[in-house]
Amino acid sequence: MRKLLAIAIAMIFAACSSDDSETINQYPKGIVLKSQAEVDAFAALGLTELNEKLSIGFIGLGATDITSLAGLKHLKKANRIDIVENPNLKDLAGLENLQKVDTLIINNNISLKDLKGLRQLSDIMSLGLYSNYALTNLQGLEGITSIDQLDISYNNNLNTLQGINNLVTINILNITLNDKLLSLEGIDSLTYIKNIFIQGGVLSSLQLLANVNIAETIEIMNSQLVNLSGLENITTLKYLRLSSNDYLESFNGLDNLDTVNTLHVTQNKKLTSISSLASLKKIEGTGEYYFDLHIINNNALQSLDGLQNATAGFSRIVVSNNTVLNDFCALKNMVANSNSINLTISENPFNPTIEDIKSGNCSLN
Repeated sequence: MRKLLAIAIAMIFAACSSDDSETINQYPKGIVLKSQAEVDAFAALGLTELNEKLSIGFIGLGATDITSLAGLKHLKKANRIDIVENPNLKDLAGLENLQKVDTLIINNNISLKDLKGLRQLSDIMSLGLYSNYALTNLQGLEGITSIDQLDISYNNNLNTLQGINNLVTINILNITLNDKLLSLEGIDSLTYIKNIFIQGGVLSSLQLLANVNIAETIEIMNSQLVNLSGLENITTLKYLRLSSNDYLESFNGLDNLDTVNTLHVTQNKKLTSISSLASLKKIEGTGEYYFDLHIINNNALQSLDGLQNATAGFSRIVVSNNTVLNDFCALKNMVANSNSINLTISENPFNPTIEDIKSGNCSLN
């Protein structure tokens, strides 16, 4: 079947132009359509299922002249489809019958306004939406209820997640630098995320995560969040990283966090308190990361209050370069109840040793 398909495509491309006939040899691991003529020629095959990787446009080949996918209306199942660098493509009309695809990448289609051509898609493992500057919402994805990985990044005019309203479970959710996305509106049905990564953009609230169980990882970087309200449902995590969040003032929202393997808190210049971690009982320490507790360059943090009830397993802890941090008394319980703690405290206004902390010489106040 694969051999027959290659021959058929090569024959059609040859009819389009002499240069196009090299496509199969040039890209032996998939089919690359570089022009509207090639899309139309491929569509003429009337395929309903495709096991090859299909690239409509291709990184490194430059912009295509593709304006329409209408001829692909017969396609129902595919292994992988990449729709990349098609500046004149305004919609995905033609993919209305696509029901299953393992991986779908939609990248750098600067005129793409909507995803409504995907309204029949319900079975998908990985979806990446990158640098589609005209995209304002996710309408068209209502058929998806579960997905392994969802990446939504660099879509400058995306202002809502409306369209994934029926999504219930995600293993990996990555939301990066969507300059107009103020909230997570659209995740109405979501109940489970294994790992969530939020970076950059103008997202100002996590409140819509209030009913979501986040099982393993939360990583938030360069956000505009002031607090972490919306994470009250979280009790156990493997990895929590809060880094370079210039507006973050407190950890309000993490009030019920009981156990974490690794906690990294770095370069949050307005962070004044981590007292909302008072329910934290254990920092497990797994050795997966170089440090298990990492508190560095938080220029407004004066105290470690919030860690007073936590113990540490085999943990490597570093607290350094926090320009006003002068109270480490919250670490008393941690250092008193661990025989294997590796503690480094440096470049703070006050830098007590483990023995200082144990003896009560733990604060300048």
